[in-house]
Amino acid sequence: MTLPIQSHCKAHGFPGAAAALEDQSRSTNPHPPTPASLAHILHPLLSIQNPSLIPSVYPLIIEGARHEITKCLVLGKRAGGTPVRLSLFGGLDPGAHETVDAAARLLTLLALGPAHAEDYAVFGYPCVNPSGFAREASPAAAQSRIAERWSSSPGAADCLFFRAEFQRIAPNGIIRLHSTGEAEGLRAQVNSALIAGEVVKPALLRLRNLVTVEDNPVNVLAEDAKSRRQRYHAGGLIPSPETQPWPFEIDLFAPHGASEEVRVQVLVLAVLDILRSYRAFSCHGGDL
Repeated sequence: MTLPIQSHCKAHGFPGAAAALEDQSRSTNPHPPTPASLAHILHPLLSIQNPSLIPSVYPLIIEGARHEITKCLVLGKRAGGTPVRLSLFGGLDPGAHETVDAAARLLTLLALGPAHAEDYAVFGYPCVNPSGFAREASPAAAQSRIAERWSSSPGAADCLFFRAEFQRIAPNGIIRLHSTGEAEGLRAQVNSALIAGEVVKPALLRLRNLVTVEDNPVNVLAEDAKSRRQRYHAGGLIPSPETQPWPFEIDLFAPHGASEEVRVQVLVLAVLDILRSYRAFSCHGGDL
């Protein structure tokens, strides 16, 4: 753990986060496989014995092969009111190991420190796309992206699974982690101008001492029903366009120019800050 990360966690009130952000998979195995296997990345998370963490594993046949989708429900500390139901997704794109690692470490941190998830019920899926986990992020691997199956093969087992999850959970919010793309700085895409300005942008700017942040770090998506339908049919991992009320959506994109470990850490820290800021703002301003 670098000193800037430790200083950031201390300065911004994330007790215990610096230690939890250590590469836990390496702490359990000083000689991990290269590249790390999915089981190796998830092992520290699934080894936790804590009533705030409820893990589940779902075997599915995807692209003709047997895979497993891991789901972890983290129940945060209750401070009052109905918990915010949040869906967290990592590993959407082929070869996106950093987002799987970030989601797993984040869920580990939330499970071991439930105060970080106060008044949240976090439904975490560290690797949405296990069939693409070992593949490189390249055009040749495009068909291993769940986005392509979502639009071209809606009857695929993983697509049916996540559509059923959206319908059953009815999330209030969705956060998707990404590490692909060419942007040199940390950035985000949000479907609410209010959340973009009051929650997400300040969270990203607070990370400028650790990593490059884009000059205009947050892009606001159109919020109308037509745009939702277009994104749904284009392969967006979102609920049915007719869903009401519609959840807030946040896509976080790790900076291309940073090391793999830094990309993992800034994604975790960005989500921690967003959770805290959204909770505080919604308490003072009602539902966003």
